[in-house]
Amino acid sequence: MSSSRRWPRQTPGEPPSFGAIQPVGRIAEWSTTVPERQQVIFQKETNPVKIKIPKAIWAIIVTISITVFCFFALPSFWFWTCWEILAAGMVAVGCGGEWYLFLNPAKEGQERAHRRRELQFITGIALGVAMEFLALAHVIPEAVRLENKVEETRNQASLTESKNLALRTNVASLEKGVIELAHLYDLSTNALAEANARLLAIRPLKERLVDCVNDIDSGIIPALKGGKTTFQLSVPMYKFNRLVAIAGERGSSQYIKSVVLDPALVLEGGVGQVQRATIEFKPELAK
Repeated sequence: MSSSRRWPRQTPGEPPSFGAIQPVGRIAEWSTTVPERQQVIFQKETNPVKIKIPKAIWAIIVTISITVFCFFALPSFWFWTCWEILAAGMVAVGCGGEWYLFLNPAKEGQERAHRRRELQFITGIALGVAMEFLALAHVIPEAVRLENKVEETRNQASLTESKNLALRTNVASLEKGVIELAHLYDLSTNALAEANARLLAIRPLKERLVDCVNDIDSGIIPALKGGKTTFQLSVPMYKFNRLVAIAGERGSSQYIKSVVLDPALVLEGGVGQVQRATIEFKPELAK
């Protein structure tokens, strides 16, 4: 047997085993290669993170820019309507995704992807709820403004109702005044008719008879001047009654010679009862 000591074989980078005596150069090689390998592994793990960070920043910047543009470009009603719909949609999608992931657990070897998807849905729910809270900054002032407007409208309605009540009172007083005025008008009309009757009574009989004959037929007086004295007339009863009243006065015989009445009364449309008579006037009526 050889008395020479055999050194155990060892792969590069492997830590020395206990009880084995390592050469100084091999220990130095192992101490220098491990940090280098750790640095390479760390760089491989951090490279995807360095690539994803700028994408996330750009996505945030674009989202904020679109939101600011829509805030100034769209009307207030449509902007906040779309904002509420988007927030509610994000919450609904996030809750649905969480429910789906809860019903379908991760398979073996897919835990990391399952976890990442779950975090995405949770982030969507958190963003939707945050957007809802931001919308309260618009909803609450709008609700206060609408409440004030409703109160103002209610006050205006009560004021209008009071004005309408005052107008109704004025209309009632005006109606009462109109009734009184109509009564006064009736009294004045009656007084005027009575005054006219008195004036007619004061006027000479011949003038009143000429007026009555002209009212019956304006061609009687010219025919009487031409020598015709007898006339067959159809006279409405209200005019005939006036002629009868004048003929019954004293002195009418100077102008009316005779009146022969037709016993049959005639009713004509638009005129009423008509009296047919043959009247003979004296020529003195036309002088």
